[in-house]
Amino acid sequence: MKRALAYRGTAAAWRHLFAPLFIWALSALTQLATPCEARDSQRVTLVGSFQRELGCPFNWDSRCEATRLNYDPTGDIWRGTLELPPGRYEYRVTLEGSGHSTYGAGGEQDGPAISVVVRNSGPVTIYYDDKTHWLTDSLTSTILTLPGSYQRALGCESAWDPSCMRSWLQDPDGDGVYEFSTREIPAGTYECRVATNGGWEESYGEGGERDGANVVFQVTKDGSLMTFTYDSYSSALHVGEDLRGVQSASTSCQSTQDCIDRLGSDWECNSGLCVQIVIKDGDSSTTCVFSSLLGKNNPALDSIRRFRDEVLKKYTLGRKVIDLYYRHEGEIFSLLDGNPHLRQLAKKYVERLAALIEVFLGKDAT
Repeated sequence: MKRALAYRGTAAAWRHLFAPLFIWALSALTQLATPCEARDSQRVTLVGSFQRELGCPFNWDSRCEATRLNYDPTGDIWRGTLELPPGRYEYRVTLEGSGHSTYGAGGEQDGPAISVVVRNSGPVTIYYDDKTHWLTDSLTSTILTLPGSYQRALGCESAWDPSCMRSWLQDPDGDGVYEFSTREIPAGTYECRVATNGGWEESYGEGGERDGANVVFQVTKDGSLMTFTYDSYSSALHVGEDLRGVQSASTSCQSTQDCIDRLGSDWECNSGLCVQIVIKDGDSSTTCVFSSLLGKNNPALDSIRRFRDEVLKKYTLGRKVIDLYYRHEGEIFSLLDGNPHLRQLAKKYVERLAALIEVFLGKDAT
């Protein structure tokens, strides 16, 4: 079971690093980023086999106002409530404003439609998170949040608010394990618990006990990655802290000694930034995926580094890509190291990405 979970984690890391990074590079050539302030002006429309039931002229009609989702700035998500008659339906979400894209099951772009069965007439609430692209509804998924003493740090209006979707636990792959990650919680000691469907009617605390004691956790350093994992089968919540990448995305260096002096002996300089050394089987080695695939002396590494520093760092989405890289690089390195076929596929992706970046940077220089 542990090996299966570990593989699932590394496979997920693969899906969530290289594909988004490659897509980001493509989109950067035409439009570098969509400002956060413009989110609420973006058109997000639910399309599906139920649209005629709601007054739309056609099903799968992205122009129908009746199924347009509303942006919720408090929770930083889109949502909408529909009155549907009994039946089996399918749906996706389309985004327009900074281009046009469609998302379906599992948060996949152009992914399969989501199926929902309405047994009794009544309201169905649709939820969409543009940060993860997870799309779900109140019939298909249990809506789980993490109310706690830390929520104001996320932008919630108050602490202990089970309705604030900024602490939304999500399960895109539908395996019953929900997860939420953030670097926004300052160092300190906090409490939280899992709440269902935006209220306190059903909640779980320490040891998965219903109405049990709050889960106490500690953030040891500002900027560390806190990951909350909830197993819906046992109702147990696990809180983990990852200090890797806390300063690596912002700490530049000329030499490994620079990193040692600033961050400690377990850091070294790689491509102009301090990177934490990963210890495996008694040996120390950096897990820089790009240099591992292209070779440490490949000139394309300089282009990738420039793209990171001159483009990605300037935008919110770009900084999230950087954060994603440092969060999963160790897992992905291990996965590629043990799978030659996957390593070859990754190398092909990275080579195409590097070539595209070089063209972009060349045009930008002119």
